[in-house]
Amino acid sequence: MTPEFTFDPEFHIYRLDGARLPSVTQAMASGGLIEFSGMSPEMLKAYAKKFPLLKPICESFEAAAEFGSAVHRACELDDLGTLDEDFLAPAIAPYLEAWRKFKREYGALHHAIEEPMYSPKYQFAGTPDRLDLIDLKDAKPPLVITGGGKCLTVIEIKTCALAPKSAAIQTAAAAFTKGEWCDGAKLARATVLLKPDATYRFNEHTDKTDFNVFLAALTIWRRKERDGANAN
Repeated sequence: MTPEFTFDPEFHIYRLDGARLPSVTQAMASGGLIEFSGMSPEMLKAYAKKFPLLKPICESFEAAAEFGSAVHRACELDDLGTLDEDFLAPAIAPYLEAWRKFKREYGALHHAIEEPMYSPKYQFAGTPDRLDLIDLKDAKPPLVITGGGKCLTVIEIKTCALAPKSAAIQTAAAAFTKGEWCDGAKLARATVLLKPDATYRFNEHTDKTDFNVFLAALTIWRRKERDGANAN
């Protein structure tokens, strides 16, 4: 029987046959790999609730997190062809243009957009921003490369001033998970940092130890979960 995998986007909860799975970002936060500036609005609220002394700090980062979520949503709707630009906030427009510029210059073809998935082996889940086929210079096997020369790549979209180093770990978890469902395929990994001047920075991640670092964080999450010490 096929396991039932579900995702509740409102509360950001993944379940497999009813049992809750840790998310990639929850495991990374538990392992100290994500700072407050890299947390989602939902995670910041959970930390503020669990640890009241951190509430002022969490609240100070919430506005930036909400803005990042709004940019992600605009890019998602644009990729799906359903964005109504008449309702687009002016502050978001340059970030959206930066994303469009990246897509043009890298010939991006979307394989999956904000698609939840889980790891059968390690029992964690996540939603990578994109799985795209892109023109990646110097890409070669064992990476997945199409007949047209495009490389299947896990992409995380960021809007902060500097691309967080934790993005490399985040993409490693997503690349492993997708590979599990594709006969162990190896995917490229990258961060696209969108800037307020409508430009972007593309950062490829190639450190082979990144996934091992994620597994260490996942182990910490499981221990804290057993001891009731996780925020959410």
